[in-house]
Amino acid sequence: MRKGKIFFFIGPSGAGKTVISEYILKNRKNTVPAISSTTREKRPNEINGKDMNFLTKEEFKEAIKLNKMVEYAEVFGNYYGTSIDSFNPIKKGKDVIKIIEIQGAKTIKKKEIKATYFFLCPINLETLKERLEKRKDKDIELRMSQVQEFLNFKKEVDYIINTDGKTEKDIERCALEIMKIMDNI
Repeated sequence: MRKGKIFFFIGPSGAGKTVISEYILKNRKNTVPAISSTTREKRPNEINGKDMNFLTKEEFKEAIKLNKMVEYAEVFGNYYGTSIDSFNPIKKGKDVIKIIEIQGAKTIKKKEIKATYFFLCPINLETLKERLEKRKDKDIELRMSQVQEFLNFKKEVDYIINTDGKTEKDIERCALEIMKIMDNI
């Protein structure tokens, strides 16, 4: 049986990471998401183990101590992270997609986990701002101020995907470009 592969999607807020990964997960066989772990409260519509792995702070700290977290951060009093177990589907021949923030990507790169890194971002940064405004994000200026850090990380990735555009066809174009790369790795 072929071993699956790990694919990381990195990019600033509004780059299209979520919508493109959802398209790929829906349309590419044997591809699953890596499930993140958190200590925050479960929302009513969320399913433990499907949407997120919900842990107590003690369980999360124990996972850190046992080196079971490839990356993690404490945000507003809650822990968020990626466990090594979230990549177990590769043992069954499935490819795994993980959307990751830049700090997590830097941490994972240092651990030399065999993976392919995609940087997703529109060439026109005004497009990012428009998308954030359309989503009604509250901290648009903060998010836009972080774009340069993402752009500096571009040289660390394997593939750069231009996510310019606003239509379903643009999403499909980006997703198909990524899927073609995934299929040839």
